[in-house]
Amino acid sequence: YLTIMNSINIIYITFSDADTANQYCKQLLTEKRIACANIYGIQSLYPWAGTLHQDDEYVAICKTSMTVDDELMEYLEKIHPYEVPCIWTTQVNCNLKYRSWINSVLNGKS
Repeated sequence: YLTIMNSINIIYITFSDADTANQYCKQLLTEKRIACANIYGIQSLYPWAGTLHQDDEYVAICKTSMTVDDELMEYLEKIHPYEVPCIWTTQVNCNLKYRSWINSVLNGKS
């Protein structure tokens, strides 16, 4: 039931605020680069310019059946407002109905 044929790509992207995350994801949805995005508030801890930072951020978990190649990653980074954005991807297996729905969205049939 869960096979490599049912795999999708998940793109994880962090943002400074919910409005920016929503705007970015809406652009990707409009361009049919993703089929769905979930946006969550998170706490981030990281060193930057020699100082430890703790910030409220938002993470978008974007779902797509598109191949996430260098060209797409470069595009995602280009439109992102951060100087050094966190953008990573992983391939996961999902149920066939969900994979079919994602494909229908990206192909303009939903």
